[in-house]
Amino acid sequence: LRNAESRAATFYDADWCRFSSGGSTHTNQALALALGQPGDVVIASRSLHRSMLLGFVLADLRPVWLPTHIDDHCGLPRGTSIDDVATALASYPGAVALVLTEPGYVGTMSDLQAICELTHQYGVPVLVDQAWGAHFGAHPELPRHALANGADAMVTSTHKLLVGYS
Repeated sequence: LRNAESRAATFYDADWCRFSSGGSTHTNQALALALGQPGDVVIASRSLHRSMLLGFVLADLRPVWLPTHIDDHCGLPRGTSIDDVATALASYPGAVALVLTEPGYVGTMSDLQAICELTHQYGVPVLVDQAWGAHFGAHPELPRHALANGADAMVTSTHKLLVGYS
């Protein structure tokens, strides 16, 4: 297990990696529990998986919701707007994290690198539920994974898109 986690960390150029037999649910909740103290504010996209929402409840965190914008052409939610992130960061200077889902459940993406750069200027970490993007970074023609875009932590989920036991 340690060898496999070490190899995964190397693949993602991460400091360390931990596997979970509880899929992304347990890892999202572990991240939420590690974010801050009861009552702390987290800035969050509304596309978060319910496991993260329940993690907020378990940790007694207070989410501040980013607006969801709908694409006029296809009627689907777009990725998170950097302008909305900037507004939220300025409005909630005590926020302990920005939590996003990338890609969203319909495949939409944000400019994650720009969002990470902006959020880090405020000294706020970025956590990404990338359960539906476990394949990101595995080939040059695929999008880069969240850590490569500057996120401080990410959750992937092999059993959703890749060959893997869960």
